[in-house]
Amino acid sequence: MGGATPATREGATARRGGRGRGAVAAAVHAVSLGAAGAAALALVVLLVVAPRRFPARPE
Repeated sequence: MGGATPATREGATARRGGRGRGAVAAAVHAVSLGAAGAAALALVVLLVVAPRRFPARPE
């Protein structure tokens, strides 16, 4: 590795990809929140709307 210390290599990597990593992290966070919201909405639909619209037992 040519005499570079691990701290030097980490510093160089942080300078090169700091903004890109932050953008990717923000995008992953946004997608994760969107997926969690979609899952919560689907659960509400399954628990509230579906039983009223398609009853399991005829009354």
